[in-house]
Amino acid sequence: MQEVFVLCNQHQQYFTKAGEWISAGDSRSLYRSSFRDEVVNEKVEISVKNPELRITVVSALEDSSARICFHDGEFPVANADSDTAVLNEES
Repeated sequence: MQEVFVLCNQHQQYFTKAGEWISAGDSRSLYRSSFRDEVVNEKVEISVKNPELRITVVSALEDSSARICFHDGEFPVANADSDTAVLNEES
């Protein structure tokens, strides 16, 4: 397993490669980097566009199939019964 860094907002949603915030789903779609400074740069860019967001850099582990496992457990998987909140970056 390799250490990676991801972005999390004040609503416990995670930033995806598509530029959306999700609270559950496929962790392979999350924006991540093994370099903390790259994630910090992305955080600054997002914060300039959306100053109301409170974004933190979170450390996690990435397995061989590119799934992310957080230190307190796995990323929640969305199912048909749950209300998955998706917040577009521009909202």
